[in-house]
Amino acid sequence: MTNSTDAWDEYTYQTPVFRFAYHQFLSLKKVNIALSILSVVGSALIIVAFLYLFFRERKRTNRISLRCVFFCAIADTLNAMLDIVIINYRGNTEICRTSGVIIIFTKIISAALLAIVGINFVLIFVLNIKQRDRLEYYYYAGTLVYSTVTLIFPIIAAVRNDNPTQLDNFTCWYLVYINDRTHNYWSWVKLMTSRS
Repeated sequence: MTNSTDAWDEYTYQTPVFRFAYHQFLSLKKVNIALSILSVVGSALIIVAFLYLFFRERKRTNRISLRCVFFCAIADTLNAMLDIVIINYRGNTEICRTSGVIIIFTKIISAALLAIVGINFVLIFVLNIKQRDRLEYYYYAGTLVYSTVTLIFPIIAAVRNDNPTQLDNFTCWYLVYINDRTHNYWSWVKLMTSRS
């Protein structure tokens, strides 16, 4: 537990919700880098395995569920790479704000694509839907629309914030993961994502 007499580094920003000492904040950043690297490696293995199987045994890998997992791995790779890039990028710049939107978008689309795998299994194996190829187009279109629509209201709320705090001394990672969530721009979206 910290109090107001603790020393705060310029990379940190004390809020009523997130109260970190400097060494705790550095530990969070190190854990974030380690988990992001692990995520990139795992997603890269999925991508390579899918591509290998796709080119070797195209008929067996021609499955909607495998393609959804493949696209999910691509989105997760982008998300984890952005997490690594923004960890020490400083300032509340356009690049930082854009990265925050992309990170949220990739988290939502990853979760939606994995949900599509389950929905597809129910439709094909339980309800015996015969038009499997048509379903795929609805899946992708629905996933893109859902992922885009969930971003509209937080972006509007962020743009309408007429009293922005000066945040140029803080890391982009802090602004995306702690400051934005403290101010609830993305809080309703957090519940839909699998990884924070």
